[in-house]
Amino acid sequence: MKEYYEKLDKLKSNPDVQALKKYPQHCCTTRFNHCNDVAIYSYRIARAFNLNVDERSLRTGAMLHDFYLYDTENENVSTYNHWIHHPEVALKNAENIFELNDKEKNIIKSHMWPLNPLHMPDSKEGWLVCIADKYCALREVIGMRLFKRTLKRVC
Repeated sequence: MKEYYEKLDKLKSNPDVQALKKYPQHCCTTRFNHCNDVAIYSYRIARAFNLNVDERSLRTGAMLHDFYLYDTENENVSTYNHWIHHPEVALKNAENIFELNDKEKNIIKSHMWPLNPLHMPDSKEGWLVCIADKYCALREVIGMRLFKRTLKRVC
């Protein structure tokens, strides 16, 4: 367990990964924090269910699953097009910087399933990242909406 987090910290210290801190994610966090949370939660789920996983692929795929380097708020991209195409952009960016195995490539490319039904996870690790990504995104979006609603009542 300790090794997973140490290697995750090493991956997070990469300057290109650090660049994810510049981009907002789901209105309330950074893309870096979101990817980090997905890496942590996918690993926690694997441990909770005593799943024997490829930790390197899980960690790398999770941390790089949203490795697209643009701000969706400032780009003229429809939500649907972003949902469908950002995994391919993230994969291309990741391949330009990191040496990825086939499992890591599939994790990145398939993390938006079922919104993109053409790319389905083909490993335990891919399914874990897909599930953890949905959980983290939902938590981020709902948390922000609850926060804004509470703030309106207080102010």
